[in-house]
Amino acid sequence: MVRPALAKHASAKNASPWIALLLVAGVPRVLGAFLLPNAFGDAYAYLEIIGKMSAKLSAGTFSVTDLYGFWLPLYQFICACVSVLVGQTFYTSKLISAVFGVGVCLLVYDTSLRLTSHRTASLLAFALIALSPLHIFNSTSAMTDVPHACFVLAGVACVLRKRWILAAIFVALAGLTRMDSWILIALIPALQFLEERRVSLLASFILMFPPVFWFYLSWKATGNWLDNFVARKQYMDWLLSANPSLASFSLSGIARDAGSLLLSTDLTVMVACFVGIRLAVKRMVRSEVERNSETLRAVVAVNSFFFAFLGFIVLAYLTHKQPIIFPRYGLLLFALGIPILPWTLLTIRQSRPQWARRLFISTVVVCVLNAGIQLAYSVYYINKYERGAIAVYLRS
Repeated sequence: MVRPALAKHASAKNASPWIALLLVAGVPRVLGAFLLPNAFGDAYAYLEIIGKMSAKLSAGTFSVTDLYGFWLPLYQFICACVSVLVGQTFYTSKLISAVFGVGVCLLVYDTSLRLTSHRTASLLAFALIALSPLHIFNSTSAMTDVPHACFVLAGVACVLRKRWILAAIFVALAGLTRMDSWILIALIPALQFLEERRVSLLASFILMFPPVFWFYLSWKATGNWLDNFVARKQYMDWLLSANPSLASFSLSGIARDAGSLLLSTDLTVMVACFVGIRLAVKRMVRSEVERNSETLRAVVAVNSFFFAFLGFIVLAYLTHKQPIIFPRYGLLLFALGIPILPWTLLTIRQSRPQWARRLFISTVVVCVLNAGIQLAYSVYYINKYERGAIAVYLRS
C-alpha cells in the first residue's frame, strides 16, 4: 500500500508545475477571448468562412470542395466542427485560438528545459511568452497565426526527441494551416539525415501531403490546380496598384516593417538566435566531442526552424509577395527563438562569467521595455481600429 501511495504522490508533485504553467498562460488568454477584440480585420473573414462551414456541416451538405478558399482550411474546419457542437461561432473560434496559444507557451517551456536543463531559466523563458501582451492579444483572435505556431512548436519538440513520423504529422498540420510551413518539407528530412544518416520515406510522404492536397482541392473546385496562386497574384496586383507606396522600398517603409518584426520577435530573442547559432556551430567545428553533443545539435535544429521562417519572411518582403510586415508575423519567430535565449545566456556565462550579471540585467530591461511597447500598441489598436469592425460584424 505504501508504494502506490508514494507513486501517486510523486505523480501529483510532477504534475503540479504544469498545472501552474497552464493557469498562468491560460487565464489571460481565456479571459481575453471573451473580453478582447480580434487583433486584425482578417479575423472577421475567417469567422465568415467558419460560419458557412458550420452551417453546411449542420445541414449535412458539406463537401470536400467547401474546404477550398483563399486561405488553407485546417483552423477554420476545426472551429466549424466545434461550433456545430457548441452552437456559437464567434467565441468558439477565439477560444480555440486561445487554447493553441496556451499550447505554444507550454511547448516553449518544454523546449527551453530540453536545451538548458535549467528549470529557473526555462520558467523565465515561459514567462516571456506567457505574459507577452502581443502574444496574448493574438492568441485571443480568430486567426491562424497562433494555431500555426503551436503545430510548428509541436513539430520542433518531436524533432528534438527524434520522433520523425510524429514531427512530420505536426508539420503537415501546420502546412494545412498556413503555406509558410511548406518550407519545412525539406528541412525535416535534412535534420533526420544529419542525425541518423537516413530519411524516413513515410515522414517525407506525410510532409508532402499539404501541398498535394491543396492542389487537388484547387483542381476539384475550380478546374485549375494553381487557381489559388492566381487569386493571390491578382490580390497582390490590386493591393500594389491601390497603394503605390508599397510597390517600392523607402527608408521610412523599411524602418516601419523592421520595427514591426522586431516588436513581435523581441530584439533580445533575435540577437540571441544569431549569437547562439554562431556559438553552437563554432563549438561543433572545434571539437569532435562537441560535434556529438545532443544539446548543441538540438540548438542547431531549433535555430534551423527559426532561420527558415525568418528567411521566408525576408524573401517574401524583398520580392513584394508580402509588401507589409505586420507585428503578428514575428510571433512564430518569437516562440521559436525564446528557447535559444536562455541557452545563449548560460553559454556566455560559462565562458565569460564577468559578463553574466550585466548581460542578464540588460536582457531583462530590453524584454520589459519591449513588452511595454507591445502593450501600448495593443491598446492603441483596440481603441483606434477595432471598435468599428466589431460593430459592423455584430450588426450583420
